[in-house]
Amino acid sequence: MTMNTNRVIVSGTSVETVVAENINRTFLTIENIGTTTMFIGGSGNITDATGFPLFAGDTFTDGIYIGSYFAVCSDGVNATLNFMEED
Repeated sequence: MTMNTNRVIVSGTSVETVVAENINRTFLTIENIGTTTMFIGGSGNITDATGFPLFAGDTFTDGIYIGSYFAVCSDGVNATLNFMEED
């Protein structure tokens, strides 16, 4: 079992890959350490209308989905997030 961590900068309204698919993933936490809301989801076509909102300071945890996660901001401001993945 290993623990993977990383920091990702979501640039404006560009869709960024937060974490790639991992068939061995058992647990994932994503934390918005930025000052703006970002939206996360499992599609590279994510928008602020289709994504799950992750407000500044919020944390999202998932122990089921093994696919890729993506993020986007709606206001054109950069946002930063951390993730921790166990596999």
